[in-house]
Amino acid sequence: MITKARYDGGETFADFLARPTLNHELWVALTHRVSIPLEYSGRVEALGGHWHLMVLSEDWCGDAVNIVPIVAKLTESVSNMDLRILARDENLDIMDAHLTGTSRSIPIIILLDGKFEECGWWGPRPRALQKWVVETGMKLATAPATAKPVPAACCCRAARAAASCGAACARHSARSRRYLSGLTRCISISGS
Repeated sequence: MITKARYDGGETFADFLARPTLNHELWVALTHRVSIPLEYSGRVEALGGHWHLMVLSEDWCGDAVNIVPIVAKLTESVSNMDLRILARDENLDIMDAHLTGTSRSIPIIILLDGKFEECGWWGPRPRALQKWVVETGMKLATAPATAKPVPAACCCRAARAAASCGAACARHSARSRRYLSGLTRCISISGS
């Protein structure tokens, strides 16, 4: 299923951003806004060894546009980790081994050790964000038909109302920090 050759066949994040994608401007804008706190990079560097993150994703996915740039920036900020993106729909055998319930929800991030053996996986959303989506987000009123269209990946209710991307809002920044905290905690547990 997961092999070095298959991993190496995936796109780097730079290659992914260089090709035409849906919501390309949003992917680029979010990527430029991400910064990784040193404490998170330090936690990954302290693991030693070399780690690989295989990301199952698609360019149209709103969760992916908000999460994958954070994970990519984390891998760019350390010397002992790299990342490859594989299209979910072209890798259904891997996807079906990492379902969220019965759903092919993405992104899925799979942690591989230096021998390309799976050590763990997580996704598609941080637990706190998923709870918010289920309890609050699904109940939000939809925008009036006269509203300006907003990128599908925009995560902030206030930003949706203003018809702008919410990437720089405080709520998005807090979610990014929680996601990074959970991500590095998972990596630390897998690495011990």
